[in-house]
Amino acid sequence: LYPSPWVLRQMREREIPIVVSSDAHLPSEIQLEFDVAIAGIKAAGYDEVYVLLEGAWQPVNPLSPP
Repeated sequence: LYPSPWVLRQMREREIPIVVSSDAHLPSEIQLEFDVAIAGIKAAGYDEVYVLLEGAWQPVNPLSPP
């Protein structure tokens, strides 16, 4: 998980928005370990992430169950 849990907590305390991304080298790896990332984000206190939609950053809440 990058950034580390400590950094994620510091970011949350400072209300820094977060984006989840991948450093995949193969299409089959794009969502590899996303469950670990989401768990770390939730543990840091986040309840939403941001995505770029129609040229603007938009908050979304993929962290709660459907």
